[in-house]
Amino acid sequence: MDQAAQNKLYRVISIISNITFFAGLASALYLLAKIYLFSGALATGTCPITASGPWIYIALSLLGISLVLSFLKPKDRRQKP
Repeated sequence: MDQAAQNKLYRVISIISNITFFAGLASALYLLAKIYLFSGALATGTCPITASGPWIYIALSLLGISLVLSFLKPKDRRQKP
C-alpha cells in the first residue's frame, strides 16, 4: 500500500473514530438527562436505569468502537525542536 492510500485510510479511520466518540457522548448525555429528569416521576423503589438499558448499551458500544479505532490511528512522529 502506497503512502497516499495509507494516509487516506488513516484519515477515514480518524473521522469514523471522532464521529462514534461524539455520538457515544451525545447518547450518554441524553441517558444521564433522561435518568435525572424522569427519576422523580417513578414510584418509590423503582430503578430508573433498568428502563434505559438499550441506551446504556448503545452509548457503551459507540464509545468502545471509538476507543478501538483510536488505537488504529498512527502516532504523530514529528520531532520536537
